[in-house]
Amino acid sequence: SLAALRKQRAGLPMTSQRVAEQGEALKHALQFRFSTVFDAWAFFDADGGWDASKVEFLKQAERLRLHLEVDLEAAFRAINASNSDKVDPHDFSRVVRWHALPPSLSAVREAFDHASKRRPVTAQVALTRSKMATEARVHCASAAQHVVVAEKEKEDEK
Repeated sequence: SLAALRKQRAGLPMTSQRVAEQGEALKHALQFRFSTVFDAWAFFDADGGWDASKVEFLKQAERLRLHLEVDLEAAFRAINASNSDKVDPHDFSRVVRWHALPPSLSAVREAFDHASKRRPVTAQVALTRSKMATEARVHCASAAQHVVVAEKEKEDEK
């Protein structure tokens, strides 16, 4: 259950290695859901204010069902270089980018602006991909459970 998962994660120490690992896990999860880091940022910066509070980040991450794949507290620490309650697009893209960024600051800003304009469409695509990821995870878990049961039955026959 989600409560059990959160309790298990809460018991883990918040080491720099764990924070880095969860930043990497966040990057991979977002890469599946979004075409660019700019689109991912636009999703998290839902109000277009050029920053995302921790509350905003957690809310949007849960909409994407990221809490099933990533320790969101550790992931937020990974993308929050200033250790404040907000993250900006620079820190976000520094940690989770999975592609090269444009060479100039003005081109980067333009890419973020264009992503903001596409927000409704990219959000819908990302939410659909999140649903697909959850269904695939459930299917894999079910298949793995069948394998374990079959192996146990073979052992019992011996």
